[in-house]
Amino acid sequence: MDVQLKPEHYPENFYPYKKKQAEGALSPEEWEVLHGYMKDIILKFPAMPFEELFGRPEPYRFLFWGDLSRQYNRAGAAGPGPASD
Repeated sequence: MDVQLKPEHYPENFYPYKKKQAEGALSPEEWEVLHGYMKDIILKFPAMPFEELFGRPEPYRFLFWGDLSRQYNRAGAAGPGPASD
């Protein structure tokens, strides 16, 4: 299942500011702007409906290849049983 927050909920320059913050290049003025964005996100997101925040989750599709037949699940199928007289 792939669940991702819709990017349109973030302010336009949120990610460039976060990148500058990670690089240690954020000015005090930019920090104030980013801090305001983060406060808004913290207050706004919990009140939003799940589908508005994330959309509809998309399940991953995958294909199994191989054999999971009963022979692997039976007791003693891995080798010969005890010798009988």
